[in-house]
Amino acid sequence: MSLNANSSEWVFNNAGGAMGAMYVIHASVTEYLIIFGTPLGTEGHSGLHAADDYFHILVGEQWAFQPGALEMERYRPGDVHLMRRGVAKQYKMHEGCWAMEYARGTWRLAVLFASSAPARMLVR
Repeated sequence: MSLNANSSEWVFNNAGGAMGAMYVIHASVTEYLIIFGTPLGTEGHSGLHAADDYFHILVGEQWAFQPGALEMERYRPGDVHLMRRGVAKQYKMHEGCWAMEYARGTWRLAVLFASSAPARMLVR
């Protein structure tokens, strides 16, 4: 897979205990489109979304679990993990997992969740 290798355009995102790298393709008041992933693997809490969040798996594999479910959800390349607004899950991105994430709706509250990372990780 080929991605933008200009490191000045990537930032760390550390939210819900899951850390990875993020490249912003588009951001507006009502939507955003990013590439997110990590070559190392990560696991954490999704947070509660106020927007519908479409997580398109490009490479690798993501697992998810919602309280009350007895089986994990598994997402592979080409799959879309839809995180509906108001839903929280535990998730794991395995080594080398990269996704294109599109959120539509009131996503600005997610900035507060992601801002649990030190400011230097969020600002270029």
